[in-house]
Amino acid sequence: MPNFRSGTHVVGVTVSGTTITVTVDGKQYLSTSVASLPSQVLAAFTGATGGLNDMHAVSGVSVSSGATVLPPPGGGWSYNGSAGMWGADTRLTPAAKSQNGSVVYPVAVQTNGLQVQFNMQIGGGSGADGMTFALLNTSTATTAVGAGGSSLGFGGLSGVAAAFDTHAVTGYPSSNFAGIATGLVKAGELKFAGTVSEIPPLRTGTHNVEVTVTGSVLTVYLDGVQVLQKTVTMPAKALLAFTGANGGLTDIHAIRNVAISAP
Repeated sequence: MPNFRSGTHVVGVTVSGTTITVTVDGKQYLSTSVASLPSQVLAAFTGATGGLNDMHAVSGVSVSSGATVLPPPGGGWSYNGSAGMWGADTRLTPAAKSQNGSVVYPVAVQTNGLQVQFNMQIGGGSGADGMTFALLNTSTATTAVGAGGSSLGFGGLSGVAAAFDTHAVTGYPSSNFAGIATGLVKAGELKFAGTVSEIPPLRTGTHNVEVTVTGSVLTVYLDGVQVLQKTVTMPAKALLAFTGANGGLTDIHAIRNVAISAP
Protein backbone atom coordinates (compact mmCIF):
# COMPACT_ATOMS: atom_id res chain seq x y z
CA MET A 1 0.00 0.00 0.00
CA PRO A 2 1.11 3.63 -0.41
CA ASN A 3 2.32 5.46 2.70
CA PHE A 4 -0.96 6.90 4.04
CA ARG A 5 0.88 9.48 6.19
CA SER A 6 2.58 10.99 3.13
CA GLY A 7 0.61 13.34 0.89
CA THR A 8 -3.02 13.06 -0.17
CA HIS A 9 -4.52 9.85 -1.57
CA VAL A 10 -7.52 9.24 -3.81
CA VAL A 11 -9.69 6.43 -2.42
CA GLY A 12 -12.45 4.73 -4.38
CA VAL A 13 -15.03 2.37 -2.87
CA THR A 14 -17.57 0.65 -5.09
CA VAL A 15 -20.26 -1.89 -4.26
CA SER A 16 -21.70 -4.42 -6.69
CA GLY A 17 -24.16 -6.81 -5.09
CA THR A 18 -22.32 -7.85 -1.92
CA THR A 19 -18.83 -7.30 -3.36
CA ILE A 20 -16.88 -4.30 -2.07
CA THR A 21 -13.91 -3.09 -4.13
CA VAL A 22 -11.33 -0.60 -2.85
CA THR A 23 -8.86 1.37 -4.96
CA VAL A 24 -6.13 3.72 -3.74
CA ASP A 25 -4.63 6.24 -6.17
CA GLY A 26 -6.28 4.41 -9.06
CA LYS A 27 -4.96 0.91 -8.19
CA GLN A 28 -7.24 -1.87 -6.94
CA TYR A 29 -6.09 -3.41 -3.65
CA LEU A 30 -9.21 -5.17 -2.33
CA SER A 31 -12.27 -6.86 -3.79
CA THR A 32 -14.20 -9.18 -1.51
CA SER A 33 -17.73 -10.42 -0.95
CA VAL A 34 -19.42 -9.45 2.33
CA ALA A 35 -22.44 -11.70 2.72
CA SER A 36 -23.88 -9.63 5.60
CA LEU A 37 -23.88 -6.36 3.64
CA PRO A 38 -27.37 -4.81 3.99
CA SER A 39 -29.27 -3.60 0.94
CA GLN A 40 -29.55 -0.08 2.41
CA VAL A 41 -26.96 1.74 4.54
CA LEU A 42 -26.03 5.08 6.11
CA ALA A 43 -22.77 6.26 4.50
CA ALA A 44 -20.23 7.55 7.02
CA PHE A 45 -16.57 8.43 7.59
CA THR A 46 -14.88 7.59 10.91
CA GLY A 47 -11.42 8.20 12.37
CA ALA A 48 -9.60 7.82 15.67
CA THR A 49 -6.43 8.43 17.66
CA GLY A 50 -5.21 6.60 20.75
CA GLY A 51 -1.91 6.93 22.59
CA LEU A 52 -0.44 8.44 19.40
CA ASN A 53 -2.07 11.12 17.29
CA ASP A 54 -2.66 12.33 13.74
CA MET A 55 -5.12 14.54 11.86
CA HIS A 56 -7.51 12.52 9.71
CA ALA A 57 -9.27 14.53 6.98
CA VAL A 58 -11.30 13.91 3.84
CA SER A 59 -11.96 16.26 0.91
CA GLY A 60 -13.30 16.17 -2.62
CA VAL A 61 -15.95 13.62 -1.64
CA SER A 62 -18.28 12.31 -4.34
CA VAL A 63 -20.94 9.72 -3.47
CA SER A 64 -23.34 8.21 -5.96
CA SER A 65 -25.93 5.49 -5.62
CA GLY A 66 -27.61 3.45 -8.31
CA ALA A 67 -24.74 3.66 -10.80
CA THR A 68 -24.97 1.67 -14.02
CA VAL A 69 -22.11 -0.57 -15.07
CA LEU A 70 -21.69 -0.31 -18.84
CA PRO A 71 -20.46 -3.24 -20.91
CA PRO A 72 -16.88 -2.93 -22.15
CA PRO A 73 -16.17 -2.46 -25.87
CA GLY A 74 -17.20 -5.57 -27.73
CA GLY A 75 -20.66 -5.60 -26.14
CA GLY A 76 -23.00 -3.31 -28.05
CA TRP A 77 -20.41 -0.69 -29.04
CA SER A 78 -20.11 0.65 -32.59
CA TYR A 79 -16.74 -0.12 -34.23
CA ASN A 80 -15.74 2.38 -36.90
CA GLY A 81 -12.89 2.99 -39.30
CA SER A 82 -9.85 0.84 -38.51
CA ALA A 83 -11.17 -0.26 -35.09
CA GLY A 84 -11.84 -3.94 -34.47
CA MET A 85 -11.53 -6.78 -32.01
CA TRP A 86 -7.98 -8.03 -31.37
CA GLY A 87 -8.44 -11.27 -29.50
CA ALA A 88 -10.24 -10.20 -26.31
CA ASP A 89 -8.99 -6.61 -26.71
CA THR A 90 -10.13 -3.69 -28.82
CA ARG A 91 -7.61 -2.42 -31.37
CA LEU A 92 -8.24 1.12 -32.53
CA THR A 93 -5.52 0.99 -35.20
CA PRO A 94 -3.18 -1.61 -36.62
CA ALA A 95 0.49 -0.71 -37.13
CA ALA A 96 -0.14 0.76 -40.58
CA LYS A 97 -0.03 4.25 -42.05
CA SER A 98 -3.05 6.55 -42.30
CA GLN A 99 -5.32 4.56 -40.00
CA ASN A 100 -7.93 6.03 -37.67
CA GLY A 101 -10.66 4.28 -35.75
CA SER A 102 -13.23 4.73 -33.03
CA VAL A 103 -15.51 2.67 -30.83
CA VAL A 104 -18.63 4.46 -29.57
CA TYR A 105 -21.21 3.39 -26.98
CA PRO A 106 -24.58 4.13 -28.61
CA VAL A 107 -26.50 5.20 -25.49
CA ALA A 108 -25.84 8.62 -23.92
CA VAL A 109 -24.86 8.53 -20.26
CA GLN A 110 -24.84 11.18 -17.53
CA THR A 111 -21.34 12.64 -17.18
CA ASN A 112 -21.44 13.90 -13.58
CA GLY A 113 -20.18 11.00 -11.46
CA LEU A 114 -18.74 9.05 -14.39
CA GLN A 115 -15.85 6.70 -13.56
CA VAL A 116 -13.83 4.95 -16.28
CA GLN A 117 -10.80 2.68 -16.00
CA PHE A 118 -8.95 0.85 -18.77
CA ASN A 119 -5.56 -0.51 -19.74
CA MET A 120 -3.88 1.14 -22.73
CA GLN A 121 -1.17 -0.32 -24.96
CA ILE A 122 0.58 1.68 -27.67
CA GLY A 123 3.46 0.33 -29.74
CA GLY A 124 4.56 -2.20 -32.32
CA GLY A 125 5.21 0.38 -35.05
CA SER A 126 7.37 3.39 -35.84
CA GLY A 127 5.85 5.75 -33.27
CA ALA A 128 2.60 7.59 -33.96
CA ASP A 129 0.22 9.14 -33.24
CA GLY A 130 -1.93 8.48 -30.18
CA MET A 131 -5.38 7.78 -28.78
CA THR A 132 -8.15 9.27 -26.65
CA PHE A 133 -11.01 8.46 -24.34
CA ALA A 134 -13.72 10.88 -25.43
CA LEU A 135 -17.05 12.21 -24.15
CA LEU A 136 -18.88 13.21 -27.31
CA ASN A 137 -21.91 15.46 -27.62
CA THR A 138 -25.07 13.43 -28.00
CA SER A 139 -25.68 14.76 -31.52
CA THR A 140 -22.58 12.86 -32.70
CA ALA A 141 -23.26 9.88 -34.95
CA THR A 142 -22.26 6.60 -33.32
CA THR A 143 -20.44 5.75 -36.56
CA ALA A 144 -18.30 8.90 -36.38
CA VAL A 145 -14.52 8.86 -36.72
CA GLY A 146 -12.53 12.06 -36.27
CA ALA A 147 -9.54 13.20 -38.29
CA GLY A 148 -6.45 11.01 -38.31
CA GLY A 149 -2.76 11.62 -37.66
CA SER A 150 -2.08 14.19 -34.93
CA SER A 151 -5.85 14.66 -34.45
CA LEU A 152 -5.85 11.19 -32.81
CA GLY A 153 -9.19 10.23 -34.36
CA PHE A 154 -10.88 12.92 -32.22
CA GLY A 155 -10.27 16.11 -34.21
CA GLY A 156 -13.47 17.42 -35.75
CA LEU A 157 -15.73 15.68 -33.23
CA SER A 158 -17.59 17.74 -30.63
CA GLY A 159 -16.86 17.03 -26.98
CA VAL A 160 -14.02 16.55 -24.52
CA ALA A 161 -11.29 13.90 -24.52
CA ALA A 162 -8.44 12.59 -22.40
CA ALA A 163 -5.66 12.32 -24.99
CA PHE A 164 -2.43 10.32 -25.01
CA ASP A 165 0.01 11.43 -27.72
CA THR A 166 3.29 9.83 -28.83
CA HIS A 167 4.32 12.02 -31.77
CA ALA A 168 5.28 15.69 -31.59
CA VAL A 169 3.94 18.17 -34.12
CA THR A 170 4.04 21.95 -34.15
CA GLY A 171 2.00 23.26 -31.22
CA TYR A 172 2.30 20.08 -29.14
CA PRO A 173 4.51 20.06 -26.01
CA SER A 174 6.46 16.85 -26.69
CA SER A 175 6.39 13.41 -28.28
CA ASN A 176 5.09 11.82 -25.07
CA PHE A 177 2.30 13.66 -23.27
CA ALA A 178 -1.22 13.46 -21.91
CA GLY A 179 -3.77 16.22 -22.38
CA ILE A 180 -7.41 17.19 -22.07
CA ALA A 181 -8.59 18.06 -25.58
CA THR A 182 -11.58 20.31 -26.18
CA GLY A 183 -11.54 20.75 -29.97
CA LEU A 184 -9.24 21.92 -32.75
CA VAL A 185 -6.87 24.87 -32.99
CA LYS A 186 -6.58 24.13 -36.71
CA ALA A 187 -6.52 21.08 -38.95
CA GLY A 188 -4.15 18.53 -37.46
CA GLU A 189 -3.72 20.33 -34.12
CA LEU A 190 -5.95 19.61 -31.14
CA LYS A 191 -6.86 22.35 -28.66
CA PHE A 192 -5.90 21.42 -25.09
CA ALA A 193 -7.23 22.76 -21.80
CA GLY A 194 -4.07 21.33 -20.21
CA THR A 195 -1.16 19.00 -20.97
CA VAL A 196 1.54 17.16 -19.03
CA SER A 197 4.78 15.67 -20.41
CA GLU A 198 6.22 14.35 -17.12
CA ILE A 199 4.61 10.93 -17.52
CA PRO A 200 5.91 7.38 -18.15
CA PRO A 201 6.80 6.43 -21.77
CA LEU A 202 3.43 5.67 -23.36
CA ARG A 203 4.96 3.32 -25.96
CA THR A 204 6.53 1.11 -23.28
CA GLY A 205 4.41 -1.60 -21.70
CA THR A 206 0.77 -1.34 -20.67
CA HIS A 207 -0.60 1.61 -18.72
CA ASN A 208 -3.63 1.92 -16.47
CA VAL A 209 -5.83 4.95 -17.12
CA GLU A 210 -8.62 6.29 -14.92
CA VAL A 211 -10.90 9.16 -15.93
CA THR A 212 -13.47 10.67 -13.57
CA VAL A 213 -15.98 13.49 -13.98
CA THR A 214 -17.33 15.56 -11.10
CA GLY A 215 -19.60 18.35 -12.34
CA SER A 216 -17.51 20.05 -15.03
CA VAL A 217 -14.17 18.85 -13.63
CA LEU A 218 -12.40 16.11 -15.58
CA THR A 219 -9.58 14.28 -13.78
CA VAL A 220 -7.08 11.90 -15.41
CA TYR A 221 -4.95 9.34 -13.58
CA LEU A 222 -2.10 7.43 -15.25
CA ASP A 223 -0.70 4.34 -13.52
CA GLY A 224 -2.33 5.40 -10.26
CA VAL A 225 -1.04 9.00 -10.29
CA GLN A 226 -3.23 12.03 -10.95
CA VAL A 227 -1.69 13.80 -13.95
CA LEU A 228 -4.43 16.22 -15.04
CA GLN A 229 -7.46 17.96 -13.57
CA LYS A 230 -9.29 20.70 -15.47
CA THR A 231 -12.65 22.44 -15.47
CA VAL A 232 -14.06 22.20 -18.99
CA THR A 233 -17.33 22.71 -20.82
CA MET A 234 -18.86 19.34 -20.08
CA PRO A 235 -22.09 18.08 -21.66
CA ALA A 236 -24.63 16.88 -19.11
CA LYS A 237 -24.91 13.67 -21.13
CA ALA A 238 -22.42 12.22 -23.57
CA LEU A 239 -21.64 9.33 -25.87
CA LEU A 240 -18.54 7.54 -24.60
CA ALA A 241 -15.86 6.68 -27.16
CA PHE A 242 -12.29 5.58 -27.66
CA THR A 243 -10.40 6.94 -30.69
CA GLY A 244 -6.94 6.38 -32.15
CA ALA A 245 -4.98 7.32 -35.25
CA ASN A 246 -1.77 6.91 -37.26
CA GLY A 247 -0.43 9.24 -39.92
CA GLY A 248 2.87 8.82 -41.73
CA LEU A 249 4.22 6.82 -38.79
CA THR A 250 2.52 3.80 -37.23
CA ASP A 251 1.56 2.03 -34.02
CA ILE A 252 -1.01 -0.36 -32.66
CA HIS A 253 -3.40 1.42 -30.27
CA ALA A 254 -5.25 -1.07 -28.08
CA ILE A 255 -7.42 -1.03 -24.95
CA ARG A 256 -8.43 -3.83 -22.56
CA ASN A 257 -9.96 -4.39 -19.12
CA VAL A 258 -12.39 -1.50 -19.57
CA ALA A 259 -14.63 -0.78 -16.55
CA ILE A 260 -17.21 2.02 -16.77
CA SER A 261 -19.63 3.16 -14.05
CA ALA A 262 -22.15 5.87 -14.93
CA PRO A 263 -24.91 7.40 -12.76
